[in-house]
Amino acid sequence: MAEELNNWIDVDNQLPEPLETIFIFNGKGSTTLGCRGEMQDGWFWATTNGIIYEENGAIVSECEVDDLDVKFWHKLPKPLKIK
Repeated sequence: MAEELNNWIDVDNQLPEPLETIFIFNGKGSTTLGCRGEMQDGWFWATTNGIIYEENGAIVSECEVDDLDVKFWHKLPKPLKIK
């Protein structure tokens, strides 16, 4: 691959943890928050429904099943802690 991945992970090389909120990219210019869900017979990609919050020191989003062709994913940063 000629372009620099900037820490984006190819789904053919590694998948995120189930239900981990991440950035997902389809390889065609569309990036959104989402996650990888699991079912009894496999797994699926889901996109955010717009509800985003902090939980247990992580940024999380409620996600809904979507028919996505995800090519790359990227971890979210940790929430900012101001003292």
